[in-house]
Order: sequence, then C-alpha cells, then structure tokens
Amino acid sequence: MNLPAKPKRNQETSRSALSSSEELRQLDLPPDAQATLVMNMVQQHSGPLPPADLLASYSVVKDDLPEQIVGWADLQIRHRTDLERVVTLGAERRMDRAQWFAATVAVTSIISASAVAIAGASWIASAFIVVAGVGGPAAAMVLAHKLGIPAAPPPEPANRGGAQAGQSRPRKKR
Repeated sequence: MNLPAKPKRNQETSRSALSSSEELRQLDLPPDAQATLVMNMVQQHSGPLPPADLLASYSVVKDDLPEQIVGWADLQIRHRTDLERVVTLGAERRMDRAQWFAATVAVTSIISASAVAIAGASWIASAFIVVAGVGGPAAAMVLAHKLGIPAAPPPEPANRGGAQAGQSRPRKKR
C-alpha cells in the first residue's frame, strides 16, 4: 500500500482538522489510506477545558456554549478549592481539639496526684498518677508506632438508613 507523504504543517491538516470524511477526501488519498488515517487519529488532552480550537468550535452548536463551558470549569475549580479548604480546616480543628484534650488530661492528672498526696497517700501513688496521666497517651502512641500498629481508621459514613453495613435498624415499638 503506497501512502502519500505526510502533509506539511502549513497545509492546515492538524489532527483536529481531519475530523470529517469531506476533509479526508480533500487530501486526495486512496480509500484504504483514508480508513487507516481515520483509525490512527488520536487527540489527547488533559485539563478542565478542551483545547482552544475545539472550544471555539462549540459556538456552532450554541452561541454562548464556550463561555458556559469556561464558567462550568471555573465553578468546578472553586468547588474543589472550597472542599480542600473545608478538609484542611477540619483537620486543623481536630488537631487543636486533641491538644486541648491532652492538656486537660495532663492537668487533671497533676491535680489528682496533688490531691492524693495531700490526702496522705504514698508519693509513689502520686508519681504513678502523674506519669500515667502526662506520659501515658504519648507513650502509647510511640509504642504503637514502634510496633507498627496502625492508627484507628476513620469512622465510616453513616448509611442513609442510619444503620451500619450488615446491621439492621431496630424497629419502633407501637
């Protein structure tokens, strides 16, 4: 099969331009070469918007369609940005809350140890309370990390019915 030489760029025969059979006939190729050419046409694109020439061609369908597509892409970008902001703020709040809870446990254990010591108990009991309250949670995390024990998985989202997977909802008594 003899195929003609590849068309030059200045002939305006880019892959996106070779989209209809009429344009293929203009190239004056034999029918089997046209079929081969059609099967080998591939256009790759990455990103929220189609290439500019393709986007501009959508105005044939509807005058303001390119503007709508750009608007939709803009809305999608804003939506993703807002979701990322919400996730980041939620993670920050969780970390702040965990630090406050840890500080509360530590202060409570120190106050409890002081109360035990004032009540006349052994200093060993007071020291144990302080060590367990202040260093216990941190020691447990370090030990779990060293042993390769994974952190608890996040809770699964609730099903529409309110019951977890595999569980049935309790029925109301009448």
